[in-house]
Amino acid sequence: MSISRILDLLSQLLSILRDHSVAEWEVEIADHVEGLRSAAQAGDSHLLIKELQEVMRMFGGMGSFNDVFVTERAGHRIGPGQVGTVNSRLQKLSTELFVLVEQEIERISGGSR
Repeated sequence: MSISRILDLLSQLLSILRDHSVAEWEVEIADHVEGLRSAAQAGDSHLLIKELQEVMRMFGGMGSFNDVFVTERAGHRIGPGQVGTVNSRLQKLSTELFVLVEQEIERISGGSR
């Protein structure tokens, strides 16, 4: 099920953010994990779509999650040798998350968004 993979991706992103003290996004992503879990457990497709759409909003506009770059200069806890690896992993997870959320919204709504 895609929801379990989406939850896994959000949890992995949350772990990276916590490991490197990127506090700006920790609460929002934790809220998305909680909201999606609740919606999935309730089996409410309308609520699930709403929660997935909230996740999609992370990726829109200036200052969005797409702009996150983990670096010591931004006050994050990261060594110079980790910057490339961590940000590459963050980008890979974010891209997969975006694609899966978009697909899941389409699947649940039956193409009638």
